[in-house]
Amino acid sequence: MAVAPEPGSSGGGQPCGPLTYKKEALYKTGFTQFPEDYLSRRAELVEHFFELPDKRKICYWTDGDKASGVPILCFHGGCEGKSKWMQKKTIPGVFLIAIDRPNYGRSSPVPLTYAFPDVVKDIGLLADHLGLDQFVCMGHSVGTCWCQQIAAALPNRVRGIILFAAMTDPCDPTADLDVKLAVGYYPMKDCGPCGKWDCCCHPFTGLCGCIPRKILMSMTGLSMKSMACKMEMQFKKGGKTGYEKFIQDPFWQASMVDSWCAHEDGKAILGDTKRTLCNKWTYNTSDIKCPVFIYQGDGDMDVQVPATTNQLQKLLPHAKIEIIHDYGHICTNGPNDETVRRVLKAVAEMPRLDASRDTQTSKDTPEPGAAITTVTNNNA
Repeated sequence: MAVAPEPGSSGGGQPCGPLTYKKEALYKTGFTQFPEDYLSRRAELVEHFFELPDKRKICYWTDGDKASGVPILCFHGGCEGKSKWMQKKTIPGVFLIAIDRPNYGRSSPVPLTYAFPDVVKDIGLLADHLGLDQFVCMGHSVGTCWCQQIAAALPNRVRGIILFAAMTDPCDPTADLDVKLAVGYYPMKDCGPCGKWDCCCHPFTGLCGCIPRKILMSMTGLSMKSMACKMEMQFKKGGKTGYEKFIQDPFWQASMVDSWCAHEDGKAILGDTKRTLCNKWTYNTSDIKCPVFIYQGDGDMDVQVPATTNQLQKLLPHAKIEIIHDYGHICTNGPNDETVRRVLKAVAEMPRLDASRDTQTSKDTPEPGAAITTVTNNNA
């Protein structure tokens, strides 16, 4: 388990680290220690704490030059933490702000009632604290839900979103059963007399909801069961190329294990489930007008049934979607040249972040009908 440094003040910061690890954290990775280059890079990143009006704190680190870089707020997925976004070198022309989402890492806990309006308010206050009138949102998995909701709620502040292993709202009125199946919100045949998920196994309203709730509460980032699931997913869901690149890169493995260390309480993924899978999202995805860039592995658990990608294209017809051949859910982004290239490509096609937050000209609205592209050469 990661050894957390003492918190700094909201106005200052300190290097991240040091790190220790449990043997079980290395399950099925072949990873045995944190390499020196990873520890050195980690120590370069300064960790800050922003205190909200209710005394909760958001922990984040920054990477890059704030004065000249495009600000990108980064939101990690479920069972992870902000180390998911660490790169081997600073991305040129980019100012990354990677946060531990509430209930993860060193950010404060929140109750299950914490909803997307609370998310939008907190992130707006963090952006104000950082002096950012406008910014880009980037997310992975559950973090892509945050990006979409923030972009829909704050159209004059969010200038673009970058989504890796994107999810969509299974409770949206336009979402059919295939969409629900793709994102994991599905009926269980043996869950009760009626066989309906909502009536029986729904973790919050179902008669036997304690069953999935118990499963979610046991899913911490360092649990053997969770780790086995994450690793095997790469083989079983067709993402062998992505997994092989991950397993050959000790720095990438270190950032992933470090990220999993941020998930110590099952309430975190339980809250994610409530916000993103078991309740309709607050803000309509179809209201998003800023540029959208989506990178999906064709072996993603949410793309095996391509309903998620099709639904995203339906709700966001102007989105540019790249399908990455033979990559799974977890490895669509990491500390590598492919991720950097995709981030820079997206940023280059976004409008400049120099307009007032109260103005957005028509030229900033992208044209609909962007095609889905498939990348078979992952070094392109």
